[in-house]
Amino acid sequence: MEILDILNPDGTNAGYTAKKSEAHKQGLWHAASHAWIIDNNKNVFIQRRSKSKENHPDFYDISIGGHISAGETHLEAMVRETREEAGLMFDEEEFQYIGKRTLSYTENNGTYINHEWIYLYVLCTDKDVSEFTPQPSEVDHFIKLPLRELAEWISTEKEDCICDPKSFEMLNNYLSNK
Repeated sequence: MEILDILNPDGTNAGYTAKKSEAHKQGLWHAASHAWIIDNNKNVFIQRRSKSKENHPDFYDISIGGHISAGETHLEAMVRETREEAGLMFDEEEFQYIGKRTLSYTENNGTYINHEWIYLYVLCTDKDVSEFTPQPSEVDHFIKLPLRELAEWISTEKEDCICDPKSFEMLNNYLSNK
């Protein structure tokens, strides 16, 4: 049972916690950490979500993403989620923070309401996709795509890809300034 710090709509701490399931049932604001993992040639690793996921099963998504547990920092959550979802260990200083944004949507006939503040990171690595060890309950597998190909998937709204266009734009801005 995952417990989350509940936030106000402006992203400040509301001063109480709730079960993740309750946060989504009631549409309470909470936080998540996401990362784009890229290699030295600007290829992007993305995950195919597990078929058993409650939301967006079997869809391609950002490299790593997950909720920030109560009392955890967004960077601590990023390190934990990377280890859990991909079996990869990285130090906190290897993650480059590129900003935060909100994400809100409702699905599953209104039974799942998501209001998140997302803390977004980039992680540059020389690892190969074969070194990723997916957590079966979360991730089916990872693939590596050239940045331009992923941009095309996102811009054409490829039906099995839920990579967030605004988060991808933040990645592009980061890479353009690097």
